[in-house]
Amino acid sequence: FSMALPGRLLRRYGAAPLASAARAASARPNAPAALVVAVRPWSSHSSGHHATAATAAAASAVAAAVASAVAAAHDEQESNCISESATRQFQFLADAADKASPSVVNLTVDVQQRGAVIGGFGGTRGAATGSGFIISEDGLIVTNAHVVAHSAQMGGRFGQGAVTVTMWDGTKLPASVHSMDQQSDVALVKLTKMPAKPLPVASIGSSALLRPGEWVVALGSPLHLMNTVTAGIVSSVARQGSEIGMTDKRHEFIQTDAAINGGNSGGPLINLDGEVIGINTAKLAGQQVSGISFAIPMDTAWQVIKQLRTNRTVVRPYLGIKFSTALPTRRGDSSEVRVVGVSPGSPAEGAGVKIGDTILQFDNKPVKSNRDILERIGYSYGRTITIRSLVDHPTYLAPPASPNVLTVLSTLISPPNLVTRSVTIAPDQSNLALPSLPHRTIALHRTSPTD
Repeated sequence: FSMALPGRLLRRYGAAPLASAARAASARPNAPAALVVAVRPWSSHSSGHHATAATAAAASAVAAAVASAVAAAHDEQESNCISESATRQFQFLADAADKASPSVVNLTVDVQQRGAVIGGFGGTRGAATGSGFIISEDGLIVTNAHVVAHSAQMGGRFGQGAVTVTMWDGTKLPASVHSMDQQSDVALVKLTKMPAKPLPVASIGSSALLRPGEWVVALGSPLHLMNTVTAGIVSSVARQGSEIGMTDKRHEFIQTDAAINGGNSGGPLINLDGEVIGINTAKLAGQQVSGISFAIPMDTAWQVIKQLRTNRTVVRPYLGIKFSTALPTRRGDSSEVRVVGVSPGSPAEGAGVKIGDTILQFDNKPVKSNRDILERIGYSYGRTITIRSLVDHPTYLAPPASPNVLTVLSTLISPPNLVTRSVTIAPDQSNLALPSLPHRTIALHRTSPTD
């Protein structure tokens, strides 16, 4: 921009418009220092103090108005830039979904040939649907066992039912059930025809460090709606199966308020880095229930997946003890784990573990809850671990042989003591046969429409 003032007026009255512009600029230090003043040249007979004063006043007003307009335009532009920057900055959920979505698939399981009841409602035939995610470039897909259970059992031969995989971009590919473990509700599906371009593979994260309140995103195809994204927070990181009616599940669940519905089963629950930290598997349903869904922790699921990829079955470790988290009786700990059952002939019994023992350390790690033990056991067997326990079993003297002493039953004579035992984890032989999938009629609803 330029300033055009006659030299005589600029010398005499130039300070006024410039000062006005300076005041406007100082109010907005980041605004461009621009000023436009257009003054009409005066004729030779136009002279006098009033004319020149009026011209100066007009020039000052114009200068102030233009400077104010320029500053306002700058403020608006700056505001728009800040708004756009903030919009980009806070799209962390969209960024996570963008990273993980290409590896998410929809599964359609053909159950029409089976001729059996689907979901227990009077002989309807159709197709079961669910979700999954790709974990390898050779076409292995993770999903829930209850999504593909009907396909796996068709024709009396494992994996003979037809499975159609719909990719993120709409491409449909044939597949079959590779393997499944119904106790953990984890299954693998294998593409039987590969696409022309490389498969997008999901990034696998860890669920060990999850905290309540963290943001998570659920991906899948609820109610046949492909590429659906819902978000929420982690409500609980260690929800026991017994708390939600799944007493046959030894592992814990991630609870989230991210919306999970029919068809979400088997889809990934991801963190803000786009990493899979859980497998969506179930929800609580009811008229007064909202925002209570569950996912299998990825650290637990991955141990199952590794065995399924290698052996197509899962052999679990066996110790032969039952334990429970309880409040302490006389120690200052917040909680403790006590042995409530020992199976005859088990490795635990052979090592001397007894009912009533309080487990302080398991595999050289401190124990505060059942989760600490289950995580240390994992899915491996054949290794020897140490159990450090507080043994507090009362040893009694027989009451005196006197008819007058009727209320004295026993006298405690042995104090508690610390004991360290070595136990070798054995394979669980009872799990070698593939169990049948139970049909649940409780309020807990699996997220596949066929359940």
